[in-house]
Amino acid sequence: MLPTPKWLTRAEFARARAIVTAAARVLLLQPFMRALRELVAVFDLVIGPSLGVLAHVAFAALVFLVAAGPYRGCSGARAYTTVMRSDLRNIVTAQEAHFAEHARYASVLSPDEYRHSTGVELVSLDVGAMGFVAVMAYPGRTKQRCTLIYRRGIAPIPTCEP
Repeated sequence: MLPTPKWLTRAEFARARAIVTAAARVLLLQPFMRALRELVAVFDLVIGPSLGVLAHVAFAALVFLVAAGPYRGCSGARAYTTVMRSDLRNIVTAQEAHFAEHARYASVLSPDEYRHSTGVELVSLDVGAMGFVAVMAYPGRTKQRCTLIYRRGIAPIPTCEP
């Protein structure tokens, strides 16, 4: 916990701290809070108290956004998994539309029916009378593969394994 700077009242310091804390929670970046507080302390030492609370909050927000840039949303393998799961859900929608028109599931989906995300590959699509099994991969990015087993009348749940 940082001590209250001498040139701020307790209320001003608490307000500035609340603003920074709220911004961090909104952006889901709580791991950066400690580093952010330390940066504000460094700012206090280097620049001094002459700029006031607003400058401290603006500096903290700027540092926070720059440091947090690569960490927004999902990262790494988790992002690739999210994309593959989304594509598998899109396959379900496309297959259901095809089933509604033709009373059977498609063994090959046309580009008009389904387009996968860039970099994602449909490894296999095994079709049966009551459903299908789809396997997605993201070659060159992750070794993980996501599989969706769809049976008519049962909610599909994509599963991903390394």
